[in-house]
Amino acid sequence: SIERPFANNYYILAAGSLYKSTYKDYAGNVYDTRFNRGYQVNLIGGKEFKLNTSGRKIIGLNGKLLYSGGMRESVIDVGASKIRNREVYVPGLYYSKQGPAYFRTDIGIYYKVNRQKATHSLQLDIQNVTNRQNYFSSYFDNKTGTVKQFNQIGILPNISYRIDFHW
Repeated sequence: SIERPFANNYYILAAGSLYKSTYKDYAGNVYDTRFNRGYQVNLIGGKEFKLNTSGRKIIGLNGKLLYSGGMRESVIDVGASKIRNREVYVPGLYYSKQGPAYFRTDIGIYYKVNRQKATHSLQLDIQNVTNRQNYFSSYFDNKTGTVKQFNQIGILPNISYRIDFHW
């Protein structure tokens, strides 16, 4: 990790990890877990701008970039799934298939007013601002007899109002 804590009205953090996540069954076989993405990289930063000389009114901007390996899933046995009319996994291939890499960009803007007894903030955050359709999982569709996939939610705006009381 590399960090520049908040000072002079801005901050930045870059962090990365390489990892492996496995489990062992009762027979002693070792398998990847669903969460064995292999790597994770985050870049986070923000800047505040004072709107008046007292510094009590502030506009802030922030952003975040997330990039990681894809989640893992077990391989679906299409033939066996058709026969049983439900999802059946290929034995021994548990969490052996890795999905595509995950990437997301988030941005935010806020307006903050510092008062004597409380700080008021109005914030707009937009997660996945690029509306990237990140892969989530595969499933066996009984109606079509095929494996289909579904993605995570696209763009997600969030508006919040917050009051922090000073004691």
